[in-house]
Amino acid sequence: MWEYENCTKFIKINLTTTIHIAMMALEQNGNGDTGEGCGVLITRETDYALRVLRALSEGEQLTAGDISEQQMVPKPFAYKIIKKLSKAGFVRITRGADGGCRLAVGLDKVTLYDLMAAMEEDSAVIACMEPGYSCPWREAHGGCMVHCRLGLVQQRLHEELRGHTLQELIFGTAAE
Repeated sequence: MWEYENCTKFIKINLTTTIHIAMMALEQNGNGDTGEGCGVLITRETDYALRVLRALSEGEQLTAGDISEQQMVPKPFAYKIIKKLSKAGFVRITRGADGGCRLAVGLDKVTLYDLMAAMEEDSAVIACMEPGYSCPWREAHGGCMVHCRLGLVQQRLHEELRGHTLQELIFGTAAE
């Protein structure tokens, strides 16, 4: 976690502009193909998880095959994602011949941040924001303005991700 207290004297920046620039950089770095390892914030796995949850949003019990077909998610990914969603408490799995899965929580209660955490995705802006990261620059110089500024971007990004429920993302509206 970055140390906000050590950074306050360095920070005179418009965070909205900084976040916009960071998002543009993420978009430009990605090639739009795999969604992994190309600088994107929301990976293909989280995209597929959103599709799984969208399929289950009507309250029906569906099989991984049903979801795969409806939402164009490769079947092996559907199984893997359903397992992660179950572990996170978002879906309930019923085993057996009449088995399948269904939502275990309202989509208005789960944020994009929650989903990314369940998919074990990292929303760090830069490696030095990771817990346990040892920065040679900070160790040698006692501080880093880049770290401080990106720490605020990181904080705003997390606030933004926590500010949007899956209900809003999937349907464009809050739950009624």
